[in-house]
Amino acid sequence: MTNIGESLMAPEASWRRYDETALGIVYTGTWSTETNASHYGGSMKFTATIGSSAAISFSFYGTKLRFIAPRYTNHPTNTIITIDGSDYTFSQNGSLVYQALQFEKTGLSLGLHTVSIVSTVGGTGTRIDAIDIDDTGYIGAVGQELTAPEFGWKRVQETDSRFVFDSSWIVDTTSSNSGGSSKYVTSGNHWIIFSFYGTKLRYIGNVNLDRLTGNVNNVIIDGVNRGGFSQYSTSAKYSVVNYEILDLALGTHEVIINTSGVIAFDAIDIDLTIGDQLTTPESGWKRYDAQFAFLKTSGLWSSNSPANAYNASLILSNVQNGSLKFLLQSTKLRIICATGSAYTDQVTIKIDGVAETFSTVSASGTAYQTLVYEKLALSDSVHTIEIINNKALAIYLDALDTDINARVYHPDEVTNISDLVVGKRIRCHYQATSGVVGSFSGLGIETSDFIPAASSATPNGDFYWLMVEDVNKKKVLVADRNVQSAIAWDTLNTAGIASGSGVPLTKQLVSIVPKMTSNSTPYGVASASSVYSTDAPAWKAFDKTTANVWLTTSQSWNGSWIRYDSPTPYIVESYVITGGASSMSTDAPQGWRLEGSNNNGSTWKTLDTKTGVTGWSNNQVRSYTISNTEAYSSYRIVITANGGGAYARTSEIDFLRYQTDEELVSGSIRLLTGGVSSADSDNEWDKYIVNSTLNGMITAGDNGVWNWNSGDFYTLTSTASSSSRVVRGKTLAGWTSVGSSNLSNSAFRPVLIIETPTSVRSLFKFDGGYKKWVEGTPEIVNTQNIIPKMASDANGIIALSTNSNNVNGFQSAYYAFDGVSTTAFANGVSQYPCWLQVDMGEMKKVDKYSVLYNFATVGSHMSNWDFQGSINGSEWSMIDSQTISAWNIGETKVFTVNNPLNYRYYRILMKSGTQYSVISELQLITVESTTPETPAHWQTISTTFPSADTFKSNGMSDLSIMDRKSTTFVSAMSDNGATGSVLGSGKVFKKSVDLKKLFEITNIKI
Repeated sequence: MTNIGESLMAPEASWRRYDETALGIVYTGTWSTETNASHYGGSMKFTATIGSSAAISFSFYGTKLRFIAPRYTNHPTNTIITIDGSDYTFSQNGSLVYQALQFEKTGLSLGLHTVSIVSTVGGTGTRIDAIDIDDTGYIGAVGQELTAPEFGWKRVQETDSRFVFDSSWIVDTTSSNSGGSSKYVTSGNHWIIFSFYGTKLRYIGNVNLDRLTGNVNNVIIDGVNRGGFSQYSTSAKYSVVNYEILDLALGTHEVIINTSGVIAFDAIDIDLTIGDQLTTPESGWKRYDAQFAFLKTSGLWSSNSPANAYNASLILSNVQNGSLKFLLQSTKLRIICATGSAYTDQVTIKIDGVAETFSTVSASGTAYQTLVYEKLALSDSVHTIEIINNKALAIYLDALDTDINARVYHPDEVTNISDLVVGKRIRCHYQATSGVVGSFSGLGIETSDFIPAASSATPNGDFYWLMVEDVNKKKVLVADRNVQSAIAWDTLNTAGIASGSGVPLTKQLVSIVPKMTSNSTPYGVASASSVYSTDAPAWKAFDKTTANVWLTTSQSWNGSWIRYDSPTPYIVESYVITGGASSMSTDAPQGWRLEGSNNNGSTWKTLDTKTGVTGWSNNQVRSYTISNTEAYSSYRIVITANGGGAYARTSEIDFLRYQTDEELVSGSIRLLTGGVSSADSDNEWDKYIVNSTLNGMITAGDNGVWNWNSGDFYTLTSTASSSSRVVRGKTLAGWTSVGSSNLSNSAFRPVLIIETPTSVRSLFKFDGGYKKWVEGTPEIVNTQNIIPKMASDANGIIALSTNSNNVNGFQSAYYAFDGVSTTAFANGVSQYPCWLQVDMGEMKKVDKYSVLYNFATVGSHMSNWDFQGSINGSEWSMIDSQTISAWNIGETKVFTVNNPLNYRYYRILMKSGTQYSVISELQLITVESTTPETPAHWQTISTTFPSADTFKSNGMSDLSIMDRKSTTFVSAMSDNGATGSVLGSGKVFKKSVDLKKLFEITNIKI
């Protein structure tokens, strides 16, 4: 999570970013625009004016707000942001940081909030780069010209028959109106009535001098007056948002507009609803193309490729009771279909067995990418989804929209090798350049879209392994498709794949970047120095498809960069650049640097440099290996040369690392056997693909499972001629012998053989049960520092203060909370008492506090202080008191306190000491949870002889607990003389030792 003052190049998960140019952000006074690739969207706005005459204002619907702007030493030290009448302050002053998170407010009530921003102290005036709000929120647009509806809205023109007008409305055909016309009246006391389904409404009209001022036009919604609006303006404008409401309950609403004076009505904007076209997923959603790979079908289904469908493909059935099943981990779901007048109107959808219905009928003719069903507020778990066509009329399924972090599973899919049985499948990723055997990775993980069923010469996608047999402790898995086309037999043979034993899997290069669906989802952050438009953002270079592109702004290619920040540092040892789909002769990168950073991009280390890289073709993939042994959290490509064009573009960038030992699958890759002749059915193709139902899990020979009609692929089998090889495919029974001269253009369908390791599991029988040893766990205390890293004395929530009169650069309170050990806070010379105070903004509990002393002068540490808490900032309670005589430089001391109460204010009160009492860093710590200690013990697993499954799941594989260990013990001896039998002079002692124990005595010392 980004702290105040740190760079935030893209909105984090669950946030949505509006650039400073966004509709609805209003600037009063004199403002200028600065263009710089380091700003979000390539620009930011600033004013040289201090005070209320230069202000920013907007309204937004949501629960949280972030203010993004550059930070610099001449920027304002006191900026006031007012939210719904409440003032908060923050500073824009500090060392240079672009796209810095300057202010954050969360926990607002869900609804419409009004915001104003003005700077009052220091610097050269307010800066603004962007605003972040909820990913489901909106920035208000009243007063702004809006010639077309924003994304997530639809426009209904005034000509729609569902609007009811009273008499006297006049048609205006001025072309500047939305849709080319509007209606108006020249006197008051008229009305418009309409109903709509949704949660939000905008009234679109025009403004002019002849309108009345004040909110004279009233809006009645569901019988309640919801405010009014005016169309007065000193200049004429068309397609203006006159009124909006964003927080209605989902449902049907009746609206009455009561007018006063001259008023024009052009259109309304409302929510997208069932039956509307939705050609791209809305913010907070992602789209899965409907494809057989993850769908389990019943009845006859086929595919079609209309150009207007999503990704120009959809699947269809006109069989009554034809059904589809899949699993979905998501909190929401939308079904996208083609609709038409003769399509099915009775479709049942079952979610976890609960049935609802939807229709795909449209009276207006065929329409593609239509929203036909929506389900919100699902639990965050895996749901079973079934779609059933109840009529013998066509259903055309186009896509599924889910939440941004969702995953779709085939009903027979598993994510762990240990769960594989015959008929189950597991996802895998395969990436290769043309004519070269590629790498397998991501077993059980959704890495990207599926490799096309027709395959690809340069694959970079997912597929399924289907388990077809489990024999002799070997799991046999076959790919559900040809993973690579146009590859030579000799290439596979040289790699060892065309041998009977196959080639053992070694550590593969895998991507550190997931399939990105926005600049910050599903995880990590994609960013770029500039983007040409919203259609070419940074994340589209990391979306695992060449269908999209990252493109710079014009004439900004030199020094432009594309970057990915990973939540986990990795050692990248290879990277891949894929050219765009056009203009490669001019826009392809011909020189660049690969750089890594571990401090959020403050400094970069060059890892590779390329120059003179020419001859790019469209969507060409080029891979590079580097010598790198250091893990970095940020990687970027900095472009230094192109082909002479105005832009730089790539369709894909990837950063690769090697798998760890834990990620490596113990197995080997080879080809299927295919039969020595067309009459030979004793081979793996016929056994598994043609004839097997995989224990009743599939229909034998189902092309929807095996994709066998997409092209020929090589097998292991040769014919009587040693120079010929057998290829199978295109038809289910197809068998072809190919001579050596034609072994350069078939496909690769792999077989994976996983060795099942021998496993020994043990339980111990004693005291009436079969038991295993369970190691104990220590007490785990989860704590959190409740003070974020501060870059000024206020961040909008927390406020710091002090009475220090130090004049040597140590008087700023935030120096004790800035996360920098080389800065410090101190009192003035011999100034006692001196206090350092924190206003948390709300009541919070402190269980510990820690102090770092890192000042060069020995003895300038705090030596006598109280730690106090207060509810109101004036009356203080003692929490802790300390006197410390010695403190090493660089030492952090932690103090646990007995504090049962919550306080809003906390302070350190330094009472006495040397000239200075220095605090390098102070943390206030709360204990969030405590997991108690678990002692080591023998756990009873069963009182009867356990089953094999019980041994597997609960047996001990490590028996080292039974190893003999060196142990020293001391045992008291008794005085032998006490028995009356003296053995000699002096005293002699005796001790019996029980040797029936699991140890042996190797030494006795008396």
